[in-house]
Amino acid sequence: RSPMRCAAALLAAVAARANTTAPEWLAAGCYTAEDGVVAPGACPGGSGRKLLYDTAHKVEAARLYGNVHEYAYYYVDLVVGNPPQRTSVILDTGSSVVAFPCKQCRHCGNHIDPNFDFGKSGTAAWVPCGSGCHGSCLDNKCGYHQSYTEGSSIRGHWFTDDVSIGDMIQRNPPVKAHLGCHDDENRLFYTQRANGIIGISPRGGYNTIVKEIVQSPHVDKNVMAICLAEWGGRWVVGGFNTSYHKSEPIWVPVTLGGYYEVSVEKMMVGSTVVGASRQSFGRTIVDSGTTYTYLPTTTYRALKQGVEDYCRSGNKCKGTHSGSCWKIPTKYDGLASFPTISVTISGTAIPWRPEGYLYHKGDGDQFCYGFDDNGPMHETVLGATWMVENDVIFDLGAQKMGVAPANCPQYRERPRGPGGEARVTWQEIQAEIAAG
Repeated sequence: RSPMRCAAALLAAVAARANTTAPEWLAAGCYTAEDGVVAPGACPGGSGRKLLYDTAHKVEAARLYGNVHEYAYYYVDLVVGNPPQRTSVILDTGSSVVAFPCKQCRHCGNHIDPNFDFGKSGTAAWVPCGSGCHGSCLDNKCGYHQSYTEGSSIRGHWFTDDVSIGDMIQRNPPVKAHLGCHDDENRLFYTQRANGIIGISPRGGYNTIVKEIVQSPHVDKNVMAICLAEWGGRWVVGGFNTSYHKSEPIWVPVTLGGYYEVSVEKMMVGSTVVGASRQSFGRTIVDSGTTYTYLPTTTYRALKQGVEDYCRSGNKCKGTHSGSCWKIPTKYDGLASFPTISVTISGTAIPWRPEGYLYHKGDGDQFCYGFDDNGPMHETVLGATWMVENDVIFDLGAQKMGVAPANCPQYRERPRGPGGEARVTWQEIQAEIAAG
């Protein structure tokens, strides 16, 4: 983390990095810069608290954790109930259910955080059976059962409660939302370290947390952005953070149905065309909850061959190839010698750089392909490896998606304790927000 310092030097540095003027809420006094996010805070010897929720521009932000190799997903904290309880959930643009294990779970694995204790929350309420139930009636409560492509599943009951994105460190205000309380989880949900999942697809049975936040007075714009680094990243609701961006976003249309759908028309490796039409890719979705990028068999093979042919031509790539991986002795310096793949979406080319499609496997010098064969499924999934080192912006109101190469903030370590760095109440957070 950046050390605390006084406002004058900090504002100048941030404004220069963002190539813009500092927002008006950075007025005077001292502030803390935290991985590219500037927020009101305490000067050395002062008594103020950090408040990462941008009250002036009405933008919420939450840290992301995880990575491709060790976790195979990226996750975010939620703070649920009164008094607040923390839980960890995989950030998934490919589904709409928000759910995690509860204390009474009959078949749940061991996860990062304790199971949510429904009985301790004074604001939790079960969703009853009847016309308002988007599921089936189980044990006289509204129930759900959700299965996922790789074969895992969760089952439980719906409830409503106060919830905010991020840990208490982020100080995001709560909204009332429909949440799932697992009674049973299987396969990857049982073995994963994160407690549950947060589905943020465009449509689902109940409003997603994003929709609840956007409909609240806390946020004005129906926009969210996901910036994935090699480790962790940042999720923003209500806008996006240009200070991360290396260049302007490239905008393409997105179809908002059950998924975020885009039209991939071709890919290129150097002068080699991979897939000459939309039919080569089939339906394409953007899915942060899928680790790799998956392509139809013929297209996958052509892309892999295209990268390897490029590298063989004049020994351009500073690495040794073996199977689906490359040994790159100079690591990230050598990674820069690999080609950038051009992905054309609705007539617009978007670069897919080697730090995205080649992920670092462990701590050594091995980097492996982050794309794979989708088998019998003739469709394309642009997964987390396509999003890494980009700020991917979903402008839901305008039905468009922006992609900006970015220095996404990295988080390897997660704060300790149920409330992160401090034990606070929703009332304290709301008082801070009201005070600006």
